[in-house]
Amino acid sequence: MEEDIIFEVHWTEPAQEDFDEIFDEIYQDAPLRAEKFGNRLLDAAASLRWSPYRCPRAPDAPHCRHLIIKKYRIIFEIDEANLMVWIRAVMFPYQQYIPHG
Repeated sequence: MEEDIIFEVHWTEPAQEDFDEIFDEIYQDAPLRAEKFGNRLLDAAASLRWSPYRCPRAPDAPHCRHLIIKKYRIIFEIDEANLMVWIRAVMFPYQQYIPHG
């Protein structure tokens, strides 16, 4: 793929639920930290617009790639034909990705 191609980034409902759950857990103890975490993770996901191929394949889901941000990882799939990146999950790096439904 060429360097100047821009992908659309879409969050699946399960990935959005993962994000919300993690954010809410952090927010209960540290609202400011939750805001920083949320912004950092959303910025990282948005950065996939320009270079999703920079991320390695997820060992537990060969059809997906993952981006590690501190102690979390974003599992995503590239739809090259439609120039889309689908965020599938947000989880701890030690968790195994199991596709939803």
